[in-house]
Amino acid sequence: MDSIIQKENCCFVCGETKNLHTHHIFFGTAKRQLSEKYGLTIRLCVWHHTSSMGIHHNKEMDDDIKAMAQTKAMNYYGWNLDEWMKIFRRNYL
Repeated sequence: MDSIIQKENCCFVCGETKNLHTHHIFFGTAKRQLSEKYGLTIRLCVWHHTSSMGIHHNKEMDDDIKAMAQTKAMNYYGWNLDEWMKIFRRNYL
């Protein structure tokens, strides 16, 4: 599914348009599939995705984006917290 978070083809953090990666906001085998299913992906430049300062090494950035994505998904799909928890099993807010 296309992202419900981002339509632009640029880094979600800095706006860079080259060397972009698709980042699954919720990752790990099962949650990566849920991210795909519900459109919970963003585009990140190499720096913001895989560098030592990127999202995989920056807990604060990762937590902020997960909370934003949860809010967006709950609004987009009309889910309450219980419905979110049945699918993702963790509250990021």
